[in-house]
Amino acid sequence: MNKVIQDMGTQPIETKVKAAMFIASFGAGNTGIRTKAQLMHPLREFSDEDSQRESGRFLGSVLAAMLRAMPRQEIDRILKDQVESPFFVE
Repeated sequence: MNKVIQDMGTQPIETKVKAAMFIASFGAGNTGIRTKAQLMHPLREFSDEDSQRESGRFLGSVLAAMLRAMPRQEIDRILKDQVESPFFVE
């Protein structure tokens, strides 16, 4: 269980996104308490599993909002690029 003693204050969304990306990329177990606390604020007690789940949930929400604001032709280009990627397997 992670316990935050110092008040982190309100975190700007950019800070939360960076923290969530780090946790999603390296795993909560490989992430320092300050980074996890930036994402989890205002909670002061949370597990690594909580912060791992929150990183996915938060990033999903941010990306979904960005897609809703994106022009349809840009979304189509992204999907086309994915299909044409050498890593795409049908």
